[in-house]
Amino acid sequence: MSVGARAALVVALAVVAGCSPPPSTGASSGAAGQGGAGGAAGQGDAACACPSPLAPGATAHLPLACLCGASTQGQFLCTRTDADLRADASCGAGETDVRVTGCGKVSYQLGEGYAGSVLVLSKTTGAVVGVYEFSDTPFGSCAAFGYVYGEGLFPMGVAVAAPADACAQLDTCALCGTPTSTTPACL
Repeated sequence: MSVGARAALVVALAVVAGCSPPPSTGASSGAAGQGGAGGAAGQGDAACACPSPLAPGATAHLPLACLCGASTQGQFLCTRTDADLRADASCGAGETDVRVTGCGKVSYQLGEGYAGSVLVLSKTTGAVVGVYEFSDTPFGSCAAFGYVYGEGLFPMGVAVAAPADACAQLDTCALCGTPTSTTPACL
């Protein structure tokens, strides 16, 4: 995950969890998935083309189909369920896996680090409606630090959030790891 994307994600999660995030390095931009999951984005499909111009450290926003149809990894991410994601929580190496709910959506970030994926599901249907992939180095077809495919779920004022992705009321809980006063254990 790029420094910009990681900073934006850490800011988003820190704001939700009530923690002090590290200094922001700006918005991030991207269109492909971690480990090449979105590597085919922008190849032959105008809807999946990289936004232009893309500012350094910015996040690219692309349709969810650009990830889901791009690779086996993309197909895997796009078919995950709430039960799958809860079962995947492991909190290795002292990490805290979190679930964030608000605005009719639920997101899961399993693990912490410099690269990863945050999956966003509809609370109504349970279907994946978005994936935010990030890295500390540029990756994918847009050479971006982060990509929001479909819908995101971010606190208000986070640089990577499109207006439709920002939510004023978010509830965060720890799936595993050490709960805190701002990130209680999930029920």
